[in-house]
Amino acid sequence: MAKKPIIDGVVIVDTIPVLTSHLEGLAKLPLKPPSLYLDLEGVHLGRLGSVSILSIYVLPKNVTYLIDIHTLGTNAFTAQNKNGDTLKFILEHPTMPKVFFDIRNDSAALFHQHQISINCAKDIQLMELATRTGGKEYLAGLGKCIETTAPISENEKIEWRYLKDRVTRLYDPAHGGSYEVFNERPMRPEVAEYCAQDVTLLPALWNVYEPKLRPLAFWRSNLRSAIEERIQQSQKEYYDGHHKDMAQGPWTSIEYDIEQWNEDVMDAARNGDSYPDVNVESFDSIGKQSTPCFPQVEAERQASNVIHLLTEGSPAEQKDALETYFLPDATFVHPLCRVPSFSHVSLPLLGEINSRWAIWMIYRWYKILSPRIILNVECDEFNQESKILFVDIHQIFSLFFVPFYKSDVRLTTKLNLVQSTNDNKYYIKSQEDLYQLNEVVKFFWPGGATIIWFWQMFATFLCIVGALLLAPVTLMFQRHSNKVNGVNGVSKHL
Repeated sequence: MAKKPIIDGVVIVDTIPVLTSHLEGLAKLPLKPPSLYLDLEGVHLGRLGSVSILSIYVLPKNVTYLIDIHTLGTNAFTAQNKNGDTLKFILEHPTMPKVFFDIRNDSAALFHQHQISINCAKDIQLMELATRTGGKEYLAGLGKCIETTAPISENEKIEWRYLKDRVTRLYDPAHGGSYEVFNERPMRPEVAEYCAQDVTLLPALWNVYEPKLRPLAFWRSNLRSAIEERIQQSQKEYYDGHHKDMAQGPWTSIEYDIEQWNEDVMDAARNGDSYPDVNVESFDSIGKQSTPCFPQVEAERQASNVIHLLTEGSPAEQKDALETYFLPDATFVHPLCRVPSFSHVSLPLLGEINSRWAIWMIYRWYKILSPRIILNVECDEFNQESKILFVDIHQIFSLFFVPFYKSDVRLTTKLNLVQSTNDNKYYIKSQEDLYQLNEVVKFFWPGGATIIWFWQMFATFLCIVGALLLAPVTLMFQRHSNKVNGVNGVSKHL
């Protein structure tokens, strides 16, 4: 029998001080490749179960954190460090990738038990499905992926299999076990090692499947929406994470999408055009063509993603989003700044620039002013006839030089789109951010919104008083108008 392996670099987090001491390191990690690999264990994990342990493997640090949710409860997700970071903030961050294997039950448990909606998730199970050369009707389990594709030695697989079988007998009722073993404290060493073992292998699986996805244009395009659909389904009240159909892949809809994709590619080939997204360098990127575009059927969803990248992404991600979706001579209007349309302007040291470059500089400065921005796109409305997309946005903006100040700002963004006659795609021609006055002052004047509110109420009072005081004057003008145009409203021309 193989000796039980010992895994170094495992930290059990069972107190709030220990948790908050590690949060800053989790909130500032490289995005490519993903740094965070996660898994949950619990009692009947899902919509109706409970979370016992959250395992997070941090790739750059080669450390696995086992966060004791059974002991800490919801406080584990809401406890803040000195910078205001929380585990909830990390899990819901729209540009910080979190890698799971089959996110469905993990998402259901976090949402229904702890009110957390996972964002920017990657699902290795769907990556395996996308790159599989055989049939795609059924999903592969983590065990099968490790056995068949994980780039580890045979001895390592034997040790992994030994630990898995041993702990399975502890928690699986079919083998006489109980899921309550995940709630035993102190945590059994073999249970701790089991929780850490799988997440430490996820980066190896990522490195197997991600390169295979690069030439698969359809799957790169489809994968994100498939993951989002998994998350949305897991958050519904009727979600059943233990149904027999969970083993089936999303074959019907994907088959239809493949047929539609192939038709679009063939149409482009017949017209002598190159189809977007066929040759790009990264599975995560949208692609950088000479002319960026919005797919017509996904204009609203893509707009939400672009807004998140521009406000919360790194400078490189901001630039990629602008070059992917904005026209080179796009315009930008904000209450505090403006970029007119221009192109092919040469400046010393900078070379040739255009208005899109100036917009990038604005977003870079915006991110410098507020390194941590929490943003939610609440509503999209796209007018097909006028080619105008309205987006309602709610954001938390924090100036780095004003400690502890967070401005809760709402606005509506108006995007004017133009449609290409070549590929039927949409491009952003102009962006206009529409703020109420009391929302604008929140950026630079803590407490100013309250003063503006009182001023607006005072102005309203003046309007009412003025209207009442001058009512006799308006009545006199009305009577004169009636006399000129006819008595009692009857026209003199009748």
